[in-house]
Amino acid sequence: MLQANFERSLRRFTRRRPFRPFVVELTSGSQFFVQHPEALAFYNGIAVYLASEGDDYMYFDHHTVARVGGNGKSSRQEK
Repeated sequence: MLQANFERSLRRFTRRRPFRPFVVELTSGSQFFVQHPEALAFYNGIAVYLASEGDDYMYFDHHTVARVGGNGKSSRQEK
């Protein structure tokens, strides 16, 4: 995914009001649900996700994201 699309997509989904959880699918095929807007921080093409359970976190970047989507339905973004 292009860096500009990566940041625009994450910003759009984290700023929805009311907030609704959304899925991030990585190019590896794994995916995770962002359940709170403050659980995700991103800047300059890099992001970190803090899971609500325990001490789990994940670093990822715009190169490793295949899709960002809402309500379990992924929307295709340009790679």
